[in-house]
Amino acid sequence: MPPVLIERIRKELGPRDIITAYGMAECANITLCRPGGPVETTAQTCGAAIPGNEVIFAGDNGIELPRGAVCA
Repeated sequence: MPPVLIERIRKELGPRDIITAYGMAECANITLCRPGGPVETTAQTCGAAIPGNEVIFAGDNGIELPRGAVCA
């Protein structure tokens, strides 16, 4: 979602917080953007791991990627 759209929603519809989260139907959310966090974080990420969860990024081969790796 473009940051400008989040700003417009806040301005025109009035919600204080808009968040993004990631999870699966089989479980609760795994990541979450913090309410009131930067618009860019909400717009461009799925947030940070919720306490008690561990998140890794793996390549197509299933091997964990190093921190900061960029996937195509």
